[in-house]
Amino acid sequence: MGTGGTPSGRTSLSLGSGAFQVYDESISDRLSDLLSQYFDHPRMYCFAQDWRGIQFFILDKLTQNNPETMVYIYDPARGIAEELLPYGLLLLRIADGTILNGCALDQYAFWLQRAGLSSLDVGQCITPRVFVFLGGNEEDYDTDPRSALPYVYASLKMKKKLRDSGIQDGDILTEEFFNSPN
Repeated sequence: MGTGGTPSGRTSLSLGSGAFQVYDESISDRLSDLLSQYFDHPRMYCFAQDWRGIQFFILDKLTQNNPETMVYIYDPARGIAEELLPYGLLLLRIADGTILNGCALDQYAFWLQRAGLSSLDVGQCITPRVFVFLGGNEEDYDTDPRSALPYVYASLKMKKKLRDSGIQDGDILTEEFFNSPN
């Protein structure tokens, strides 16, 4: 763990061969900035992800030493942010490894075997071929790992474009939608 009981210090941490990853400061800062801009919370602190690219964050980095601070997740595939659990409890689950219980380890092991890999590097994730919020299937994973930063960026950009366009669930997305400047 990082300094002062925070997960993201100068070094990263990988649990379960990359099934759960705590970011180093560089990755954390970049993803925190990205999420802060989208969610309009200037001091968000994104500090970890699971192998599916689900991001773990708190709304205000200044509250990271408060064990009652709520942790949220952003699932780029589904385009949904949700409240998870208090920060202190998450830190305990990282420390004792029980965080892995929520990481769909059977699916991860299957994907690793199929890809001929033994682990993922910190900052890499496995993504559905098409975002689930655009009609993709959570079980149809890409065959190669990808960097979390462009994956999260693409998800947030597409969610913003959908929100700004006024498109509703069930509307057909045309080529024009994808090729427009925003």
